[in-house]
Amino acid sequence: EKGFLQMTEVNVGLAGGVAHVRRHFGESNARLMIYSARRFYGPELHRMNVASLCTTPDELLPAANEIAAQIAKASPSAVRAAKKSFQTTEGLSIYDGYRFEQTQTKALSGSEDTAEAMAAFREKREPIFRD
Repeated sequence: EKGFLQMTEVNVGLAGGVAHVRRHFGESNARLMIYSARRFYGPELHRMNVASLCTTPDELLPAANEIAAQIAKASPSAVRAAKKSFQTTEGLSIYDGYRFEQTQTKALSGSEDTAEAMAAFREKREPIFRD
């Protein structure tokens, strides 16, 4: 709630950040942010769909720990592949991004983690991934 994002370039005679801000905030919000140099606080960033969560300072660490625990339960190789997909597909067309993701999926489909997930599903239990 207390964290904020601010693009102050226009206040110091510069005009940077436009491409990045436009991509993540949309045209209208990017123009407001760049032209006005005003602060956008957590709740507003959350409403703008730029922040995934907005917490009080006291809730921040428990919320981060909960997310970390959720990620830790997932297949480590699949999380790594997802991270690689985010990094690799940025800027690609939808078609090319999808093709890259399919190579990731194909590579993972024969992994021990996938076999464990399928066994866990059949046995109605949580998967135990080893990496």
